[in-house]
Amino acid sequence: MATRKQEPEKLPDLPPVGETEVTVVQPASEFSIDSLFARKINGIPPLSNISLKRTLTKPLIAMAHIKELIFTCSSEVYVMQLPAKDRKAEMDHVRVVDGVDESINQECVLMLNELMAGAFKRGGYRTMVPDTYDKAISKYKEVPGNSIIGKSFAFREGVKKEGKGYRAIETVEVEITR
Repeated sequence: MATRKQEPEKLPDLPPVGETEVTVVQPASEFSIDSLFARKINGIPPLSNISLKRTLTKPLIAMAHIKELIFTCSSEVYVMQLPAKDRKAEMDHVRVVDGVDESINQECVLMLNELMAGAFKRGGYRTMVPDTYDKAISKYKEVPGNSIIGKSFAFREGVKKEGKGYRAIETVEVEITR
């Protein structure tokens, strides 16, 4: 008994679409693997070059873990939301400033403690201070002053204040020459 080869069904003709070319791939048969490779896989040419524009994620550093730091500011002091000390805690507002750690020449974000922000305020620079009246939006408000962008500072860890639970941070404005 002769078996008859079943012809695949013909797809209906597509209406013309402007000047674009339409290619219809008709599978050889229902179970043929050749039909998987009958189409063009990569219709878009491969990438030829990728250029780095800027890094958006930067290391977060704090003087609680560093003895000395020379830091050049590249932004004003602003407020960022970070998790509190323990992992299950809610988000908390923290004062930070973008800049460059000059010892390793790396961009980073520096967390400011109360002593550092107070030193900026006493130096006449724009900073953020605790807002004692309106805590609905943020715990901090901006204090006007001179721009801190482009200024360099040296921070040094001091001794731990007895009964206070924090270390004193010595803040000195410096000029860097290369």
